[in-house]
Amino acid sequence: MECEFERRIKIAYIDSFLLYILQSIKESNIDINIRFKLYITRNSNDVPENLYRAWRISKYYFDNECIEYVSEKDEQKLVIFVNDDRFEFDYYSLIKDLKELLFEIYTSLSEKYQKFLFNYFYDGLKVAQLLRNVSVILNYALRPEVSMETIIYAMLTGITAGYGGAFNRCFMLVKAGDEYRLFKGLGPTDKKEAHDIWETIETIEFTIEDFLKNISEKFISKIEEKYKNVKIKANAMEELLKDFSVSIIKESSLHESLKKELEITTDIAILPIRIGDNIRAVLIADNKFDRKPINKYQILTFEFFGKQLSMYLENKELFGKLKIQSLTDPLTGLENRRALEEYLEQNNRTTKIVAFIDINDFKKMNDTYGHEYGDVVLKKFAGFIRENIRKTDRAFRYGGDEFVIVLDCEDLKIAQRILERIKKRVFEFLKISFAVGIVKSSNLRSALKIADQLVYKSKNSGNFEMLEER
Repeated sequence: MECEFERRIKIAYIDSFLLYILQSIKESNIDINIRFKLYITRNSNDVPENLYRAWRISKYYFDNECIEYVSEKDEQKLVIFVNDDRFEFDYYSLIKDLKELLFEIYTSLSEKYQKFLFNYFYDGLKVAQLLRNVSVILNYALRPEVSMETIIYAMLTGITAGYGGAFNRCFMLVKAGDEYRLFKGLGPTDKKEAHDIWETIETIEFTIEDFLKNISEKFISKIEEKYKNVKIKANAMEELLKDFSVSIIKESSLHESLKKELEITTDIAILPIRIGDNIRAVLIADNKFDRKPINKYQILTFEFFGKQLSMYLENKELFGKLKIQSLTDPLTGLENRRALEEYLEQNNRTTKIVAFIDINDFKKMNDTYGHEYGDVVLKKFAGFIRENIRKTDRAFRYGGDEFVIVLDCEDLKIAQRILERIKKRVFEFLKISFAVGIVKSSNLRSALKIADQLVYKSKNSGNFEMLEER
């Protein structure tokens, strides 16, 4: 029987609201002594679930078990001692829904304990709203069409808005060499604008969803415009970054250059934005205009949005690297056939020149010298292509010994000169030749197909085969 009781205690569900209250009480510095006394039957099946919850709380959270057995099921009850006060809840209260029971417990408490718990309820609701806003932003960030700038502004809004952290100002400075430069900023530029904003907030409802609906990629805040040329030496910034969590820095401890550039006149909150093990940016927030001390909830909000921003940027960079890898030929380093397909999808109806290249006698070379030698030739061949095309041109490994170059021009003579340079280099260093079909067209898919066909003609003629499709 004792084992069954133990099992039921362990599986008693303590929901997140109750856990939050219990953890908050445990971490508080307030002198409060809470004890439970449980009256239960010896039949484990007759014990209400709420009594098992109370038993688990008394055992694991308050480290005191006080159990008294009763003979009748309806004699079971819970007695809660808070310091010298006693509150009793009978069997019929204990078989209620947990939410109803918690409400009954709350309304039974004296006013001083109600006020004590209300502070935690209030903070909990604010945290719940914070989590909701973060969830909205992150779901929005998953949309492929949403720009990084919009997401950063949304995060800064969460830190500065009244429904968020309510900081007066927030700046994001990005590391560039040995200095940090302003990248984004949000908040009023002066006291008058701050008061105008506060008056507006009193008359309208504005949520994070409203912001995301109305923000445009071209949006630049007034404060960002004002401080756009701000540059802070890295050593002046990084001496404030003790670890990777939020630091509250006294205004008197700040480097003079930082105070001057951002016109800081109060204490600040600062948080490094990491990607991997490297600091790429910092967030700085302050209460310049209302001059209120930075409170616990502001710190929580600042850290939460700041770390979500770090994760977003890290994932974006990782995704970018994965995309680059998925579109890159691992042997030659050129873009692969999948990348060519994406390029054609986006640029099909533009007039450019497509060159389709096929190395002559490559199979024979592989059979004679082996595949490792063939791989070396392909790498060097790709290198000569890369060296001789322009920045606006694109080069792809189509497959095997076939390559495609899309030249960003409409002059076949320019294309011919570029291909001649490549031909000269590969013969000089690799002693090989290639066939090529070159087509100018306003339909790149059609040009690719025709250029591929011209390769066969080029192999027979030994010349570059060119065509302008009309």
